[in-house]
Amino acid sequence: MIPSRFILITRRPRASTIRDAYASARLASFIMGEQGESYEEYEREERKLKEAAFRIKSVAAELGPVLEIERNLLPSTPLGRHDVLIAIGQDGLVANTLRYSADIPILGVNPDPDSYEGTLLPFDVGSAIRYLKCRPAREHCEEVTLAEGIFSNGAKIKAANDIFIGKSDHSSSLYKIRHREEMEHHSSSGIIVSTPMGATGWQRSILEGSLRILSAVTGTPFRDIQEKEPTGKSENRLRFWVREPWQSLKSQSSLVSGTITAGTPLLVTSEMGEGGTVFADGMQADSFAFPAGESLQITPSATKGRLILKYS
Repeated sequence: MIPSRFILITRRPRASTIRDAYASARLASFIMGEQGESYEEYEREERKLKEAAFRIKSVAAELGPVLEIERNLLPSTPLGRHDVLIAIGQDGLVANTLRYSADIPILGVNPDPDSYEGTLLPFDVGSAIRYLKCRPAREHCEEVTLAEGIFSNGAKIKAANDIFIGKSDHSSSLYKIRHREEMEHHSSSGIIVSTPMGATGWQRSILEGSLRILSAVTGTPFRDIQEKEPTGKSENRLRFWVREPWQSLKSQSSLVSGTITAGTPLLVTSEMGEGGTVFADGMQADSFAFPAGESLQITPSATKGRLILKYS
């Protein structure tokens, strides 16, 4: 099967952003050097990324049409079901790509294995090139559960790792939360809804911080109260966590975590006069406004993400 396109996806290198901030590479190097920082390390990262993209693009161009885009253009780029998406960068780029890929397989490429752990990047440049040259008729993929939120106005949001619901400035978030048979009014630092794949991200930081505090207060060994890790990225369930709920005359703090399935959705109704926001996978620039009266229902998405795996 010949794909309609190979789509190479990258993020703008940090070195490029730094050059814009300081007007030139020379000035950036001087000012950062005065602060004990190394601009050259950012340039090395940029060279690795560009080299990886060039090598993969050269091979892909021999096999079919190639489109090279930066991550911020994904929402406006039409994708076909026979396209092959090649994400070259860090784990976060793969997660961002999964939000828009539907069930199109993604090839995650680690441009610098010495610097990036690459949990979602099973291929280095060499193995990615070998895979493209000998690409099987049927992709060997791992399915990934995504979170999907539907607003009362009909808008939708998807996430590969997590969804944040709260205030844009991270001040007190006011909302009504419903799950199963429970309902409460909350004043908190917001809600995190995590996918199984996102369990090692924002969810883990919330859990670890909470459990370490509990361990210090109660004297219970930390290793004895850690939550069991999820069994796989494709489990059809999500988890939600309320950050720093505040108990008062008008707000409660009992409904602070739970498991979300297709039959037990999470429903959140905003009570925020201004600044209410919802965003996915840390991309606050792609956020949705969440004003008072707006509701959001979250469940596991019916569509799975697909990550291409290396054959053993």
